[in-house]
Amino acid sequence: MDIRELQHFIIEHRAKWSFGDSDKIFGNETPEQLMLGLSAEIGELAGTVIREYRYGRPRGGMDDKSSLPNEVADVLVLLLALCNACDVDPEEVLKNKVAMNDARFCQEKASISR
Repeated sequence: MDIRELQHFIIEHRAKWSFGDSDKIFGNETPEQLMLGLSAEIGELAGTVIREYRYGRPRGGMDDKSSLPNEVADVLVLLLALCNACDVDPEEVLKNKVAMNDARFCQEKASISR
């Protein structure tokens, strides 16, 4: 599955999700709401990485809500949802950013210019 397919996969599934009895349906958030959620998830991911790598907490599986793989997935879901809400093509921007970083930081270029 490429990035665009993954983005559409997430969009389809998020539209079906809700908070139990609540009227809150995923997929209708504003970019600001998505960014707040993404920020919270990044904080949870940071805490999980610190617990796992600094304190040696064993890595849990996807059934562990606070596991590293689960937190990474939460961040990716919200990041792709934010891309959709802001009409950003994640595949295009990643390719462009890698090309920019290659031009700025590529070791081959650096060693040639020395």
